[in-house]
Amino acid sequence: MQGIAISTAPPQALATARPHRHGPSTASFQDLLASMGKKAAGAAPLTPNPGPDPASSQESGTAVVRRGDCLSRICADRLHEGGGAVSPREIYAAVQVVAKANHLADPNRIYPGQDLDLSSLAKAPSSRETPDATSVHESPKPWQSLVKGAVAVSSGFGWRKDPFTGQPEHHNGIDVVAPLGAPISAFKGGTVTFAGWKSGYGNTVVIRQDDGLVSLYGHISESLVNTGQQVEAQMPIARVGSSGRSTGPHLLFEVRKNGKAIDPMTLFDHAS
Repeated sequence: MQGIAISTAPPQALATARPHRHGPSTASFQDLLASMGKKAAGAAPLTPNPGPDPASSQESGTAVVRRGDCLSRICADRLHEGGGAVSPREIYAAVQVVAKANHLADPNRIYPGQDLDLSSLAKAPSSRETPDATSVHESPKPWQSLVKGAVAVSSGFGWRKDPFTGQPEHHNGIDVVAPLGAPISAFKGGTVTFAGWKSGYGNTVVIRQDDGLVSLYGHISESLVNTGQQVEAQMPIARVGSSGRSTGPHLLFEVRKNGKAIDPMTLFDHAS
């Protein structure tokens, strides 16, 4: 939550090539994830859309997607119907459950008029448990090894709609939503080749890994390493921020092989 702040970085420079830009393929999904990150940073809790939609009432167990809807907002509204506060983790868990129940290959892509089965979320208010990601996920997600307290991957690798321009753009990494200041660990050991400000990326750390791959950690609030420094896998190297072209606290994690961006999610199973 497909996912958030005051930076100590210098004023943001304008992108000159095609810098990373943050945002998913569905217009309002990133807005919700931004709200999730703000709550983690101490902002007001997420509130549901005003006015219940009869088509998505708790009794019906279904929802009809309206123009401008996103799955995370629909799930948040349904959970709010049960009463009480709803955490970002509970919303993210609900999105995964509903996406699986409706055979959605990409939770970011739903369409006006589409019928969604929400019966998997039906709970009596008295049976609502305290939100906990482990109640849905049997084991930690691999990207949680990058950031302590990570909430969700809000945007994956591949083509998506740019949140600032609305134009299609290739996203060269993954965006991991986490509280502002959360520690970021090195994916693998290697040498820090850059630690500073990059246009679009904001404060950034780049590591040439011992296996030859190059990993980038963008939008950070603070670097904990210096250029030329040797680092080990899982060593703290930075803190989550929202510097550069960003909509809220998160880590942008990119990996390149021979200068070409590759999907980081394909590498987690092989990480040492």
